[in-house]
Amino acid sequence: MSFQKLNIFTPLGLHELGKRKNNEDYLYPTLDDVSLDNRVFLVCDGVGGHERGEVASEIVAKSFAELILKNYSEGADEEGVAIVFEKVQGLIDKYLEENPEAKGMGTTMTFLQLHKKGATVAHCGDSRVYLIRNGKIIWKTNDHSYVNELLQRGLITEEEAIDHPKKNVISRAVMGKSMKEVVPDVALFNDLEPYDVFFMCSDGILESMTDNGLEYLFSSQMTDLERIQKIKETCAETSKDNHTCFLIRLNEVEKEEEVSDESYEGKGLLSRLFERIF
Repeated sequence: MSFQKLNIFTPLGLHELGKRKNNEDYLYPTLDDVSLDNRVFLVCDGVGGHERGEVASEIVAKSFAELILKNYSEGADEEGVAIVFEKVQGLIDKYLEENPEAKGMGTTMTFLQLHKKGATVAHCGDSRVYLIRNGKIIWKTNDHSYVNELLQRGLITEEEAIDHPKKNVISRAVMGKSMKEVVPDVALFNDLEPYDVFFMCSDGILESMTDNGLEYLFSSQMTDLERIQKIKETCAETSKDNHTCFLIRLNEVEKEEEVSDESYEGKGLLSRLFERIF
């Protein structure tokens, strides 16, 4: 495959309290630290309320990023993500051993790494990652939630899913192996194009922004800064949850060299798209 040099525009994002008393969302890097040099991004949404969901989201976001940058700075594949994810679950277990009163805490996780082979995406829970091209959603993560399972089985319609009474029930969260061992879904991309957008968000954003709404927003003549402002205004009016997101737009995608790599050979658009459970 072709190695790719991915340049980006300055990432933009939100990290808003919303109508909650505390913010259980966490994003890496923080909005104060984001720059053109960033290649690893995470958005996590803590669960557990008084059981310290905000602690879980921070532990997972920071430790996952640190381990990826330390051990897989050239790009993590399925195996690398699985190894790091297992170590991060161990860190949650260690915290629970030292703080048993926090039992029940957990977090969703979305992860994006841009690297020389393209991009690696991983997720656990109902926070999402979208790949948007020319204003159209060409790929998105598949929610690990009770309602999405009903939808996939054809037991409810998309309209019924919007206001379903159990729409906030998730089927996977990072809670530590001692509580519930889970695995992330992983996707690898090597056919990225200039101006592609990765949009990562917690479900607080999704309370106010449908897929159709996002496509309308990204196909408009707004700047990305104006899009983020519009999302902020919309969520402030209609979302009851914390709302957090990253908008990462590719600037240039430069082919650096051709290599023989059987693990990537013969794949097309959204090649090596993995959505496996380890």
